[in-house]
Amino acid sequence: MIAKSLGPYRILGKLGEGGMGEVYRARDTRLGRDVAVKVLPEALAGDPGALARFEQEARAVASLSHPNILAIHDFGTEDGVRFAVTELLEGATLREKLESGPMPVRKALDYALQMARGLAAAHDRGVVHRDVKPDNVFVTSDGVVKILDFGLAKAQAPASTDSPTMMSPARLRQGYGEAGTEMGTVLGTVGYMSPEQVRAQAVDRRSDIFSFGCVLYEMLSGRRAFVRGTTVETMTAILNDDPPAFETLARPGSPAAPVPAALSRLVLHCLEKDPNERFQSARDLAFDLQSLASPSSSETAAPRVETRRFRGTAWLAVSILVAGAAAVAFLAGDWLGAGRSAANRVPGTEVRPLTFQPALELDPSLSPDGQSFVFSANYTGSEDIWVQRVGGQNPVNLTKECDKRDDSPAFSPTGDRIAYRTECGGGGIWVMGATGESPRRLTDFGYAPAWSPDGREIVVATDNRPQPYDANFTSQLWVVNVETGAKRLLFDGDAANPNWSPHGLRIAYWRELGGQRDIATVAAAAPPPSQPAAPPVPVPVTDDAATDWDPVWSPDGNYLYFGSDRAGSLNLWRVAIDERTGKTRGQPEPVTLPAPWSGHYSISRDGSRIIYRTLASTDTVYRVSFDPEAGKTVGQAVSIFGTSLVVTTPDVSPDGRSIVFATVGSHGDLFLVRSDGTSLTHLTDDPARDRRPVFSPDGARIAFYSNRSGKYEIWTTRPDGSEQVSLTPKLFVEALYPNWSPNGRAIVFPTTVDNHLLEFTWPPTDVRHTVLPRPPKGWPAFWSYSWSPDSSTLAGYFASAERDEDRGLALYAFATQQYERLTRSGIFPLWLPDSRRLLYLDRGALWLFDTTTKTGRVVVETGDGPPLTSFTVSRDGKVIYFVREHSDGDIWLATLKQ
Repeated sequence: MIAKSLGPYRILGKLGEGGMGEVYRARDTRLGRDVAVKVLPEALAGDPGALARFEQEARAVASLSHPNILAIHDFGTEDGVRFAVTELLEGATLREKLESGPMPVRKALDYALQMARGLAAAHDRGVVHRDVKPDNVFVTSDGVVKILDFGLAKAQAPASTDSPTMMSPARLRQGYGEAGTEMGTVLGTVGYMSPEQVRAQAVDRRSDIFSFGCVLYEMLSGRRAFVRGTTVETMTAILNDDPPAFETLARPGSPAAPVPAALSRLVLHCLEKDPNERFQSARDLAFDLQSLASPSSSETAAPRVETRRFRGTAWLAVSILVAGAAAVAFLAGDWLGAGRSAANRVPGTEVRPLTFQPALELDPSLSPDGQSFVFSANYTGSEDIWVQRVGGQNPVNLTKECDKRDDSPAFSPTGDRIAYRTECGGGGIWVMGATGESPRRLTDFGYAPAWSPDGREIVVATDNRPQPYDANFTSQLWVVNVETGAKRLLFDGDAANPNWSPHGLRIAYWRELGGQRDIATVAAAAPPPSQPAAPPVPVPVTDDAATDWDPVWSPDGNYLYFGSDRAGSLNLWRVAIDERTGKTRGQPEPVTLPAPWSGHYSISRDGSRIIYRTLASTDTVYRVSFDPEAGKTVGQAVSIFGTSLVVTTPDVSPDGRSIVFATVGSHGDLFLVRSDGTSLTHLTDDPARDRRPVFSPDGARIAFYSNRSGKYEIWTTRPDGSEQVSLTPKLFVEALYPNWSPNGRAIVFPTTVDNHLLEFTWPPTDVRHTVLPRPPKGWPAFWSYSWSPDSSTLAGYFASAERDEDRGLALYAFATQQYERLTRSGIFPLWLPDSRRLLYLDRGALWLFDTTTKTGRVVVETGDGPPLTSFTVSRDGKVIYFVREHSDGDIWLATLKQ
């Protein structure tokens, strides 16, 4: 084949060979690049089965596009020779890397996370690999993992032979073969097969997860999980045995610490014999691996979902004390300066308010010269963008032509343009002149736009998070060219409120990961076209229990300023940082502002001024009578109690006498209050985050989800807070909003991907677990929230981080296992007693939706008052309790004094 041409590909040399093909280095004469060409050998060209598998691999890989999957460029036939053209890789197979023994935990996690992401992308396209093993995993010279060889992908029916067939043992230096493939009555590789493969049963994505577990076990231990003396013995071990525990194995040659317990549990969960007990998706697996990969993590991740936004006043008493201390510090000048060198002294501050109106001003952005600022506020009946001179009192409306919401304004580096988010004109990110002239649409999605220092690009997040606990959906980062509108995905992990470093090197953001709110950065530049588009690697800035959010770079790139509650109240902090690498050069230090809550920081070009907003909030719970037949409220709503606590997801007891609710803060607790607003009782009081409590149909227990065990599980407690019991201790999924069945003998809960059914008797000594079917391909994730009284249907809502039109309510029918879309917006649907109509929240109002007529209307309007943030309805449908958020806040200016 050397010097031969296959179409435009000139063969340069042989790279290796395997059972399913020979691999050559070739030159693409059209594009002037080197590629790898895999050729079906002549000996197999007449074998229909081999030819089918070869073509199956080409089609399977061609349907995928992911940085952790080998990219296929072409497929064809030349002079009777079948060939596939792929990217050319430099590096080694994972099998070759394992020849030197077990890997350090950190490196194994890195490789495993990349593998899981690649498998998730394949599974999303309906492609199951069925032969995941170290030989089919390639690590490039720059550390990027590539999954190879989809020749046994799911669309290929299982083959059968009379005896095991050993493929060529030669390892391919470029990793494009199937070295060591063993095939008997099933397809796959002995030692990495799942139990269902060994039994020649039908397989799905969970089979790949078992094989993945075998590979990860080998990376960590240096030995195969189930290897025995013969093929039959190995298969028997796969069916019946557990691999030796990591703590019983020596790790010769590995400089790494012992395998953490959380990682050991993750591996064993992948290796469950029953597919229903494994991870149900590679995305869930990748999510937990990402959590474990964080520098100080020792447990699994918490979900990326919160019930609603958090306000700093959840700790009002503490905040007042801290605010008082801050005021004393302010009067004393640079109170932290003593004992520091002048070059590293935390700056003191002088502050003054810039806005005074009785409204909530949001999203301030300071002009580069520090002389004016833009912000969003509802002064005239809708949220608009306003500009005001620093020291002036007459804000000017820049978006008065839009009668919908406009927010998140950001001055360009030159101060002559403003990027902002709007719901007018199709929504998305728009750019206008500094005085509101010539607005034009840049994207149809995105929040929190931030300019690159040269003004050529804008980075946006896909989830809106005006508060540090607004983690509704996984938030990606996209970079958009301001002139052309061209878009590129920068980061598909969780990232919100991005801010570009002053020299354009890195982008800082805050993320929800492992139940924490932390700061991280990623490289901003796109990779050269000649290099594979590997996902950027986040560099953590903070990684601890404190809530950190809203980072902004100092103009010289030497510091990151951010909001944090690490001293009690949500205030301003900074940390020294290397802009080039993103690595910190010290510990966070306070730059205390005289405010119990602050956020949305913006710094002037000379670094001397920081603009920010304050917030003061209370929640009020109201009660209103409701006529379930007419679908209307009766009389006026009455306030039953107010609190500085953040009241979320209330639920009324079956007898109507009590309301249970959760709070959100640095940790979340459950509270019980009488339905008349008296006798507030603390049900849980510990560092765990306890969320979404719901009474059982008989009122004897309250289900909720909590991370008290190290990961989110479904728990139950008696209404007095006693007998707290986990229903999901053996499940490795992150369990969210529990929903009781009408008979009280089952609970449905969603994860970030699937919905799960638990069936049990009490006490729950035997819990049966099944996974419900997913929505149709192309639909967003469905989060179940309420079980109809007639037991037939689940109501829930879609959670899409990318498109507003993919959000809204939906139903799942148990009888047909079918999903039905209802609306394009709305959350938290609750059934009325007729199992036909739903109450739900949408745009700060309470709505009623008829699932038969497919019509909806407002039941409780926002009007001129604050928005509704949560609600519940009595079992007979005759009383509604809802929560309004009463907030006020102003924009302030801090002048830094070094």
